[in-house]
Amino acid sequence: DYLKDMDDDYQEYGGRDYSSVTHDYEYCIKRAREFADMEEYYKAINYYDLALENSYHDEDALIGKAECLEKLGEKIEAGACYAILGNSKDFHDEEELAIKYYKKASELNPNDEESIEKVANFLRNLERYSEALSYYERVHNEFRDLNIARCYEGLGNYAEAIPYFDKTTR
Repeated sequence: DYLKDMDDDYQEYGGRDYSSVTHDYEYCIKRAREFADMEEYYKAINYYDLALENSYHDEDALIGKAECLEKLGEKIEAGACYAILGNSKDFHDEEELAIKYYKKASELNPNDEESIEKVANFLRNLERYSEALSYYERVHNEFRDLNIARCYEGLGNYAEAIPYFDKTTR
């Protein structure tokens, strides 16, 4: 019912009643973009949320919502949208897109250690060890030292790896 409060013309669009509008994905995305273009970000977010009710991991709706949240200065919430996208791309084995979205999540929310660690894990698995190290250094969990050691090992820098391996055996 919050659409009634946010939009004067909620009762009829193109011959459709209110209840059908709230379940029409394409319509919700269209209206969200219109409101975003008018810089009415809260209204846009409401329509993106309606679109997401139909498809929780929809890329267009999540990106649109995240961009509106960023414009409103809500970086942590925007980061959460990108983390959801990262999870979705991870699930579908789209590694590069998962990395992209997890990186964006960690940029917007530098305290999101889960996204940071996921970026690092992907990079390590892709043998991009130097890049992975920069992310593992930002994580503070029990696996940090072991993962850093594995990156140094992957780089062939055993002298750097040994102290981190030693930390994990204590």
